[in-house]
Amino acid sequence: MARARTVKSPPDVDEMVPDYAISRIPLALEEQQKVIEGRFRTLLQCLRNGLSERSACLEAELTTAQLQKRIADDPGFMQKMADAKVAAMEKAEEALYKRAVHGVKIPIVNKEGQTVAYRRQYSDDLLKFLLTANNPQKYGQRIQAEVNINLREVLAEARGRIIEQVKEPLPAPLPAVDDIFK
Repeated sequence: MARARTVKSPPDVDEMVPDYAISRIPLALEEQQKVIEGRFRTLLQCLRNGLSERSACLEAELTTAQLQKRIADDPGFMQKMADAKVAAMEKAEEALYKRAVHGVKIPIVNKEGQTVAYRRQYSDDLLKFLLTANNPQKYGQRIQAEVNINLREVLAEARGRIIEQVKEPLPAPLPAVDDIFK
């Protein structure tokens, strides 16, 4: 004979969590949110320093899924990321300009390893790159090609060649075996 089982109702939430812990839950969530916001600030700073999105996520201890969720939840964050990337490019362009135009001080060292003077080294290649980027019509590579074809004429000519090849007589058939041994 099967016995009827009594099912207990789940305990009330207040019975499961002590009073002192209930007051800590909102604080823990706020602290967690502050940590995550700090990580997103770190991500933006890394982007300003020129890191890629993936590298910035690693540095900020964020997953790419967290980043994608943030972008989906906050459309303004995508603009902040774009601004950070522009700032990184501006920094890189400034450094490139300084190296090309103002040069870099290279120490001249004597046999004892002491710096006795400095010489300035400029980068002609970077200067060419800057000029090409800023004025491509004047300093860029001049590649100009003009193609002027009438596609209908080309196709008609090709079609005519194919028809001529088909009209040519086929080569003579090989002699039959019986003809060879006669």
